[in-house]
Amino acid sequence: DGTANVTLKRWSYKDRKRRDAVRELDQQLATMGIKEVDKDKSYVFDDEVDARHWSEPRGDQKVARGTIFFVAKGYLFVLDIELPEGWGDLEGHRRWRSHFLDSFDMEGLVRDPHDLFLKQATWSGELKYNLWFSLGSTLAFIALTLALAWWRLSRIDF
Repeated sequence: DGTANVTLKRWSYKDRKRRDAVRELDQQLATMGIKEVDKDKSYVFDDEVDARHWSEPRGDQKVARGTIFFVAKGYLFVLDIELPEGWGDLEGHRRWRSHFLDSFDMEGLVRDPHDLFLKQATWSGELKYNLWFSLGSTLAFIALTLALAWWRLSRIDF
């Protein structure tokens, strides 16, 4: 019933700070006359985030809105969610948001070293993570070391 929109925006943290963006949204909501705003602090990517949830009139219906501000890898990310009113409760929105945010990965942001190995170190991966290259370069180093040792030992007169 109805449509939902999810928008993820990104700014360099040098250009826009989280506290300024949150303050700007709070001012916009006050200007629109929306007084019932749920202010939430939670965690995304092991970092604290600011979130706002409110209900906004659109013609003859209401839309449940939410905006989440978080910082990662030098960027400010703003996740804006619009859902039809009545689509779950606030806790359902939070579970959906967590599931959505967990569904994508940011380069260089690793929560568990095991995850990094599973995602990057593969047989067909990039050269610095390629298992064939790692195995081959290790064997080549061992062969070179043994060859140098054999050459050195062959020159010694026992």
